[in-house]
Amino acid sequence: MVLPGKQFDSDAALGKAMETFWVRGYEATSVQDLVDSMGIDRGSLYATFGDKRQVFVAALRRYDDHYRKAWVNGLASTMAPRAVILSVFEDGIAAALGAKAREGCLLVNAALELSPQDPEVGHIVSSAFVEMERFFQAMIEAAQAEGAVPRRIVATEAAAGLLSLFLGLRVLARASPKPEMLQAIRKQAELLIT
Repeated sequence: MVLPGKQFDSDAALGKAMETFWVRGYEATSVQDLVDSMGIDRGSLYATFGDKRQVFVAALRRYDDHYRKAWVNGLASTMAPRAVILSVFEDGIAAALGAKAREGCLLVNAALELSPQDPEVGHIVSSAFVEMERFFQAMIEAAQAEGAVPRRIVATEAAAGLLSLFLGLRVLARASPKPEMLQAIRKQAELLIT
């Protein structure tokens, strides 16, 4: 959307900033990198988004909305609950081995790089992780109601385990995306709901 008085699409520019942070990380991204990638001048960046940190926070929120939330909600609307859980891991592996493999997950990257020293970033990241854990729990409970996951599985415990495995997968995706290791994580995820 082009805002009144603006000569650029602020949402598209924020998307480009998100991509830059995703590839380079927060610390390695300079304001000049942002200006170059967003296709705007410094004055427009500061007037529209604020400083580098504010751009990052907006980009991180955009990533959470456009990637994590849209992705899991899309899966949940098209598959049975147990299949959704396994698909989360299969999609994570496909992403880890795909063209953007070394970029990993911007939320996980932010957790490792900034969460300890930036409370707002830490809150965004931890909220996303809590939502993901609740999503796993809801899928387990729905699958139990359908008889696809045994009732003996404690949904809260299994959801916490699934989140841990998924975050581990996303870290390994950035550091060392070995297919056999990623598949082993997926198998462990399946065991948690079997």
